[in-house]
Amino acid sequence: MTLYQYGRLLPDMSRGAEVLHRSIRLAERKGFALEEIRAASTLSSTLIRLGRYQEAGTWGAWAVERYERGGYRDEARRLTLINDLAYARLLCGEPLSLQALLASGGQFDDVLPAVSRLYRSTLGDHLVSQQHYAEALNYYRCNYEQSSRSELGAAALDMVRALLGVGEHKTMLELAQRAYFLTHHEHWLVQRAATLAYGIALSVHDPARALPVLEAAVQAYSESLSAHRLAQATMYLASAKLYLNDPEEARLAVAQGRSSLHELAVSGFTLLFGVSEQHNLLWTLSRNLDDGLALRYLGDDSSWFNHQPLRLSRREQEIVALLALHPKGLTLERLGARLGDHISLNNLKTTLSRLRQRLPLTPPPYRLAVSCTADFTQLSRLLAAAFLPPPHEPREYLVHPRPAEAGRSREPALRGRRLRPIAD
Repeated sequence: MTLYQYGRLLPDMSRGAEVLHRSIRLAERKGFALEEIRAASTLSSTLIRLGRYQEAGTWGAWAVERYERGGYRDEARRLTLINDLAYARLLCGEPLSLQALLASGGQFDDVLPAVSRLYRSTLGDHLVSQQHYAEALNYYRCNYEQSSRSELGAAALDMVRALLGVGEHKTMLELAQRAYFLTHHEHWLVQRAATLAYGIALSVHDPARALPVLEAAVQAYSESLSAHRLAQATMYLASAKLYLNDPEEARLAVAQGRSSLHELAVSGFTLLFGVSEQHNLLWTLSRNLDDGLALRYLGDDSSWFNHQPLRLSRREQEIVALLALHPKGLTLERLGARLGDHISLNNLKTTLSRLRQRLPLTPPPYRLAVSCTADFTQLSRLLAAAFLPPPHEPREYLVHPRPAEAGRSREPALRGRRLRPIAD
């Protein structure tokens, strides 16, 4: 139970998934079947948030089968297990047959209102994936009308997708705007769904106004990963950029959600994005993402982009290393400060312009707009997992030369240098 709670609450969900695996193995050895099922169900939900939809579906199915074989009588747990399995299968293209459950979607309102609301949402999702928007709207509307203010964003997000499908654009914008204003000053966990709903509604009416709202949604879902929502936010951001005739920025937007799009099947794509005039183009973009950037700086100082060598100057290597260490991005000033040798901001801006011609970077704050693996970040994670408790705050780093290096020709970037943590 301790492992289960620790894995469930870890901010680093990849580590959380590993801990939940350990919880399942221990419960199996001890013969605690219900603990196995509970940990497997939570693992399935965690894997969905990590974008590992196929694995999530497998664990969800195993939990349901284990529960059914045990002959347990906890209706709330059974329905939650089936719900999570159904959603994972929708995303990875193996939908369950839910027709028998459609007629009973609201029968638990009196005794299990939270489970009933969750079920209606997934039943609506099932119908949206089949483009039955009017039928889905009935389920979503029931949830929306019963929602508290803290639940309003998620309910509005469901409503927006169905209203967009039936072409009720004015109602969609009014509803999304109401949810956005009523939750905008709440905790980000409450406001992010309403932000995404409002961004989707604006993308149809005014793509230029939608951009900052959708970028805020992408940022929120990137910081605390929820892969299926990150995929949805990045695709609508790409859609808005295509409406503004900027295909290159649309491609970069899709690249931000690369890890969350990799296992998404056609049914999952239709569920999250719907069918529009840009559907085929966005689907093609999501299927043809590059293999990303690989940095090998603990030895031969090599950089690879899409499996091709990427030749970088020492300064460019330092910039790329810092951006890999700061996935949330750095402003021009903060990037200059972290280079540590009083570089001119104008020169830095010129270097960034040259670098962008060979490697996708976002506008300020500068971020790598491709997936990135780096041996130095992998080493840090391994050391932290082996010796340290989970960090509460990300550390920031400044690359600076050793005093003995002054006045000498410089080695390749980062060799013979220290990464010193600094405080803002």
